Amino acid sequence: MEEIRKRVFILERLNWTIEFSWVKTHTGIYGNELADRLAKDAAPNRDRPIAFNRIPKSTLYSEIEEEASQKLQKEWENCTKAVITKQYFPHVQDRLKLKHKPSSRSSGVLNQSLLTPI
Repeated sequence: MEEIRKRVFILERLNWTIEFSWVKTHTGIYGNELADRLAKDAAPNRDRPIAFNRIPKSTLYSEIEEEASQKLQKEWENCTKAVITKQYFPHVQDRLKLKHKPSSRSSGVLNQSLLTPI
């Protein structure tokens, strides 16, 4: 994998246009069949050095954000406060999307108005 990246980089610096595309497997395309055979031959070879052992930062950020969101949702569901707010926002992410950041005073007014029958 790393060797491919290096070669692509060199060729692009020489103004080559390189395009990767998906090709349906097992349809008799020579280059694809060759690549498939070479990949199968290399797969069981555990002695080869790892060519790509880094995880992109964007993947890490996404996974951390998802995990934090799940933990926050569990806390939201288990919290005994803000019962009325939870009726309107069962998912904490919906509440966080709002631009309005309520103060304790505005929350009290909102809750009181929701409790008062019309």
